[in-house]
Parts: sequence; C-alpha cells; structure tokens
Amino acid sequence: DTFTNMTGIASIITDTEGIPITKPRGFCKFCAELMRESQESRRSCHQCDKQGAIVTLREGHPTTYICHAGLYDFAAPIMAGGKQLGCFVGGQRRVEPYSEEEIETLARRYDLDLEQTRQALSQIGLCTREELESIAAVLNQFAEVLSELAYNNYVMKGSVQALRESLKVRSQFIVDIEQDLRTSIRFIVEQSEKVLFQDMPENPRK
Repeated sequence: DTFTNMTGIASIITDTEGIPITKPRGFCKFCAELMRESQESRRSCHQCDKQGAIVTLREGHPTTYICHAGLYDFAAPIMAGGKQLGCFVGGQRRVEPYSEEEIETLARRYDLDLEQTRQALSQIGLCTREELESIAAVLNQFAEVLSELAYNNYVMKGSVQALRESLKVRSQFIVDIEQDLRTSIRFIVEQSEKVLFQDMPENPRK
C-alpha cells in the first residue's frame, strides 16, 4: 500500500511461481478487470511475473521487462537466508500509447470486447524510461525492507525452534535422571532389606 500510494504504481507480491500472495494494489482497469479475470490471460500474467522473478534473482538486481500485454513491469526478489521467498512486482506503465493494431491484437488474442479493451488501454499511465528506472529503484528499496523483515522472522523462528529443542532435550534429561534415581533407590532399599534380614537372629525371623 505504501509503495502504491507513494508512486501511483500498481504492485503485488507473488510467490516464486508468480502466483499472487497479496491483493493487487493500484491495478489499472485493463489488468484488474480484463486480463486477470480470464483464465488464459491470468495464466500469462502469472508466467510473466514468474519469469521476472527468475531473471531478477539471476541478475542480482531489479528487472524491468515488458509483459505479454505490452506493459512495462518491474520485479525485485524478496530474500531470506539466501533463499528467494517471493517477488515484489510493480508497474503497468507504457512509454507510448497503444496503437490501434496492438489494441485489436490483444482483444482478438484474449477474446475481449474491442471497445472495452480500447477504453481500458487508453487509461494506462505513460512515463519516460528515466522515470521507469527511478520507479524500479524505489521498488527495490521496498523489496530490501521486505527481505530484511523476512530474514528477521526467519532468524526468530529458528531461535524459537532451537529453544524448543533445547528445552525438549533438557526435559528428557530430567526424566531420565529421575528414572535412574528411582531405580537406584529401589535397588538400595532392596539390598538393605536383604542385609538386615540376613543379620537378624533365627527366632525373630520366625
């Protein structure tokens, strides 16, 4: 929400397969109401998000790419303990308006109403390439904050688990010691009774 409110750029967090794990924020009408409502186009969106996450992880820095519908998107990995947990994706911008040919191609490819597609695409925000780079840098900073939070959570969970294991081992140790003590005391008592019984005179034994 903070990123979208600051930049006006759509954003979403996905898992490593490109599947959304948060609600979309600031999505344009074309993406929210047309692209992600159709199973085929939604699958294409997820695949683009996944590919963006893979490239970003491989390159080691935020990635700017063009999605299957011709929009500029950005991706930055969310990491914890050297492992990628997900991806912070934002974008839905163009550097130039859609041509009529592009609009017709998209409508035909995804079986969309031409007029609705034309109207939705006309609302897509435009920006320069320099602005795209600035937005990608801000998105990366947010991804780094999320990565730090994820790592701290990862470390905390590890510490809690280690503490639980330690307490479990100590509890078992106490149980074992208690059992050994009971066995030893029982043995001592039994042996003592035997010795006392053997030392008693013949008559008292009867």
